[in-house]
This record gives sequence, structure tokens and C-alpha cells, in this order.
Amino acid sequence: MKAGQNLYNFTKISDELYKSGQPDLSLLYFLKENCQIKTIVNLRTKIENFEKDFVQNQGIYLLHIPLLFFLRNPKEKDILRFLELFNDSQKCPVLVHCRNGKDRTGMMVALFRLLYQNWPIQKVLEEMKQNRVNFYWKLSIQFRWKGLKNIWKS
Repeated sequence: MKAGQNLYNFTKISDELYKSGQPDLSLLYFLKENCQIKTIVNLRTKIENFEKDFVQNQGIYLLHIPLLFFLRNPKEKDILRFLELFNDSQKCPVLVHCRNGKDRTGMMVALFRLLYQNWPIQKVLEEMKQNRVNFYWKLSIQFRWKGLKNIWKS
């Protein structure tokens, strides 16, 4: 099996973070073996049974942050829960996914870039545009980023 096969919108963001659409079971095994994924962050409202079974059987940490696609503002506590994963080497690397790996996932990747990697806001917005993240998710980042930076620093 090749990297990215059967995995919609799969991208390595950094050594600590990968993103994708909903992986199937064969790709979960592939990612565990080849990317050493230790945490899965599921942004969908529902977790598939095969994914629950996989993380339980493989000793992978599962963080469920259900984001509704039409509510474009993740809660601050959920943003902090997501970012705190990267301060724990036992939980990295992380795979973050939603159904398509585009809008909700794009928002969390943007927050990682902005708050954890300290990218400038313009660079984050440009990456969101290149990845065709929905316009309204970009607006959410654009209008909230200063307040979110202050929360993350404290």
C-alpha cells in the first residue's frame, strides 16, 4: 500500500501532525505502522465503530472534538485540548481528520500553524486558500486569531 492510497486529503503537516479525511481501517493500520501515529483527533460528530475498535486495540489515544460543519467556531477549551497534545511526546504524532479533511480539519491545522508553530496570520490564510478551505472558516480564523493567541500563551 502506498502513502495516501485510499486516504482522502492526506498530508503531512509537520513531524507531529498529519491531516486527512476519514481514513478506512486499512489506512489506519498503514498510518500506525508507517507514520507511528499515537493519537487520532476525530472532528466528526460521530466516530465510526471500526475507528473506536482500532484505537482501543492498538493503544492509540482518541480525542473526539465534534465540530459541526456549519458552526465555524471551535470552543476555546477544545482548541486548547488539541494544541496541548503537541506538548506531550507520548501523544505525537497526531492524525486529525473530519469527513473530507478540508474545512474542519483545515481550521484545526490553521490553529496549529498559527498558535503552535507561530506562523503569521497572512501565511496561515494563504495556506487555507490553497487548500480550498471554506471562506467562512477562514473568516473565523481571521477575526479570532489575536484572542486565541492570548489564550494559548496563558
